[in-house]
Amino acid sequence: MNIHRNSLKSTLGGMVAGILSLLLSGQTLAGPSTNEVHSLVAQHHLDYDVPIYDATFIGTHNSFSSSAYDYVGTITNQDKTVKKQLEAGYRWLDIDAWQFADSLFASDVDTRLCHGGCAYEDNNLDSFLTEVNDFLNAPGNEGEVIFVSVQDEFHDYWHMFAGNNSAEKGRERFENEVKGNSIWGKIFTNADLPSGVDYYQNDKCVVFPMALTKRDILAAGKQVVLLRWHPDDIDSRCGKNSDSDIFDVTFDIPFKDIAPQSSENNISIKESQRGDISQFYLAQDDRCWICTDSKKSISSSEYIEILERGAHLATLDFGVNQQKHDAVTWSWKEGEPNGYNSGEDCVEQYTSGRWNDKACGTAKRAVACQSELTGEWKVSNASYYFSGATNACTSEFGSHYFFSTPVHAKANRRLRDAAGSAGN
Repeated sequence: MNIHRNSLKSTLGGMVAGILSLLLSGQTLAGPSTNEVHSLVAQHHLDYDVPIYDATFIGTHNSFSSSAYDYVGTITNQDKTVKKQLEAGYRWLDIDAWQFADSLFASDVDTRLCHGGCAYEDNNLDSFLTEVNDFLNAPGNEGEVIFVSVQDEFHDYWHMFAGNNSAEKGRERFENEVKGNSIWGKIFTNADLPSGVDYYQNDKCVVFPMALTKRDILAAGKQVVLLRWHPDDIDSRCGKNSDSDIFDVTFDIPFKDIAPQSSENNISIKESQRGDISQFYLAQDDRCWICTDSKKSISSSEYIEILERGAHLATLDFGVNQQKHDAVTWSWKEGEPNGYNSGEDCVEQYTSGRWNDKACGTAKRAVACQSELTGEWKVSNASYYFSGATNACTSEFGSHYFFSTPVHAKANRRLRDAAGSAGN
């Protein structure tokens, strides 16, 4: 197993376990200090240096389908604008891309973001990208990385007299609209892939190289990744609908849906295998404003279970829902970290699994140790100050154990269980 050692040095300082807490290997982040938004943003920065196949994303489902845009249609999944969703700490957006004409003339066709069919008032792709770009241009957001999953609905069109609206034409239009938007300079494409990176490509698509990191994307001077998928190809690589050069601006991604979608499989949530570069496990909510089947909506407790089983992505409906927001923030305690530049530069894990920033030398605590061979977590038998924690793991458990911090909910739960087994 490939464990990403010391990956949090630039963003954290250390983690410890005890009756009240566990010492982790990280330093706290700068930023707002008193609300849940900051906790989620700080969580997104935990895995900037680990491969995407081992990262976790929290986002919104049908991000564009929001009552905030005065929709005439009723199939809305959000109640905040896209920019407000980003400001709330979400870093994955989900859109359904269709082609739509406002008149009988083919020249009036553009890419619309529709849910369950298009209407004249639906957002177009250009306005969506402009909102994302406005967020990224705001002070303090130059280090943010946003992923956008694009559901390819170009097999259909929403105007019978719109002229040449083949799927290929729709994808070509999508590509041109992306390149014509002011965000284009921030879009990471296959042209930005570092030399020597191993990735799958054929004449129809490029599968996103899951070994890349968010830091790699920033190093290329980019902040946005567009990932295309088609509902007919959700479990495949570059499926039968990948029939154009849209991969000039997007990558394909091998999604695997693990969300409970009905009462029949509500309890039986699959265990995903992290580190499998051929699959990207997602759990997406499905609770639109007029949806009557409440069983389709993922509960807060299910989100916690899904993330702790290893899902890479959780997307929420009505994303700024406080209860679900708290559920997907698996790391920092509400309002933490809050002591940046005031001496609280180390991190501790409470018995609940949530984290707090703490002054490094205030007390001795047990130390969180991870095996770089197996990923197993252990908790030191003795207690240490932060200054001695780095050597604690090697001295107690052997050379392949190191002082570490979880970068996703599954690892955090395993560390919490290890602390419980150790009597901490």
